[in-house]
Amino acid sequence: MSEVSTPQQAEKIIHHPLETVLKDLEYLVKSLEMELDVAPSDRKAHQDLLHRIHRVSLSALQTPDEAWPLSVPSPKKEPQELTKEEQEMLENGVFLTEGEIGEEINVDAINKRLKERGYQIELSFSETPEG
Repeated sequence: MSEVSTPQQAEKIIHHPLETVLKDLEYLVKSLEMELDVAPSDRKAHQDLLHRIHRVSLSALQTPDEAWPLSVPSPKKEPQELTKEEQEMLENGVFLTEGEIGEEINVDAINKRLKERGYQIELSFSETPEG
């Protein structure tokens, strides 16, 4: 007699413990968005939804270690096409930061971050304040 595979013997699909949390949060955020459109001054309803969002988030943080799968295949996404401008920026390695004249800039923090990432620093100023 030949053996027939039953659904119980089939491979068990493991769901990531955050999948349910994500669905709940998406639903609650959409509800909050709709509530803000329909009744923008209903503070009690907004607070209720925010408390529910908070509870769902806390439940995710309390997920026991045993619930986490050892490995979960990551979803396959289509590679995102870079615009011509983005591609040129990556190839040139030149990154510009804009700001207002007179605005304080923490240059040391910026330089440190850039050096940590392996960039060379080149500064240029289009205008200088007269003083």
